[in-house]
Amino acid sequence: MAENNKILVVDGETYTLEFLSYYLSQNGFVVYTSTNGRDAIQQARRILPGIIMLEVMLPEMDGFETCFELRKIKELKNTLIALISERNEDTAQIIGFEVGADDYIKKPVRVNVLIHRLNALLRRVNKTNRNNLA
Repeated sequence: MAENNKILVVDGETYTLEFLSYYLSQNGFVVYTSTNGRDAIQQARRILPGIIMLEVMLPEMDGFETCFELRKIKELKNTLIALISERNEDTAQIIGFEVGADDYIKKPVRVNVLIHRLNALLRRVNKTNRNNLA
């Protein structure tokens, strides 16, 4: 497990949050959850997670707007943001990367693949941070 194993999972469906929370915690992540973008921004400021996994289709503030707002927060500059969505068209993915996402994960996703993908993202950022300190 990489250095910052705190993950904030943001999804409008409580079933999805419970499902992902269970599997992520079983694989060494400390999981926080939110059901909307505004709350996610407040939580992220408080907990400073290593990764934010953000559903695109959210109530109140969608995942693209939430990602864009998160990227404005200086304390979260090293936080990885992985958008996750059933929207698989190229334009949605391009928008995701343009607003600051580090990854765009297409649903449905197998949990084992998701865990390895998130760990790979953390390894990459932790390696970069260590190289910058050297």
